[in-house]
Amino acid sequence: SGVYNDDNAPRPFLHGAYQVDMDQDTHLKRVFIHRDGYLILQTKDDQFSDFKLEIKPVKNQMIICDYDGKTSKVYYSLQNDLLTLNLPGKTNDKITFKKLDHRNLPLLQHQFHWTVD
Repeated sequence: SGVYNDDNAPRPFLHGAYQVDMDQDTHLKRVFIHRDGYLILQTKDDQFSDFKLEIKPVKNQMIICDYDGKTSKVYYSLQNDLLTLNLPGKTNDKITFKKLDHRNLPLLQHQFHWTVD
């Protein structure tokens, strides 16, 4: 298939790693949009949470579903390498993320890694 170890498999829209841009008052550090339809949030204290993700590009909308089946709609905009998420809630907070080259993140380096599930 020419897709050894998934390296050359096509990636969906918005796929990748994004880091909080500038000094924003948020507990988030990074957001990862995985190719298999889920979103991973990394907090500043390196805690991770994952959610089922459906992206609706026509509406600039993400549908995020947690393990209890609760869904949230998050609107986004993408300009150059900046992803802005309009978080749901009473305050309508916006957080801007800058796209990272996920291949340079620690987990993908050729060294020993501990993981805990």
